[in-house]
Amino acid sequence: MKLPLNLPIVTQHALLRFIERALGIDVESLRRQMAEAAAVGVKHGAGVVIWGGAKLVIEDRVVVTALPRNAVTSETATATVERPLRPVRRRRRRKS
Repeated sequence: MKLPLNLPIVTQHALLRFIERALGIDVESLRRQMAEAAAVGVKHGAGVVIWGGAKLVIEDRVVVTALPRNAVTSETATATVERPLRPVRRRRRRKS
């Protein structure tokens, strides 16, 4: 998506921090869950793991992208992980 020239650029870092702090998503918990799912694929030599409604693409033990579950990929070895996503919302802290 191209933005009009007069709009500022939003970095990946700023977007990630917004997701964590404003939306209350626990990004590290989500990262851990993705890694656990990808580990199943790595164990079985798969380059793609279907998990959480998406395809996790793995190259050299690194999850490099997440695609829609119905996306066509060139990988022939695919593992499906049926573990449900655990909630990743952070609890609101009480004001003292």
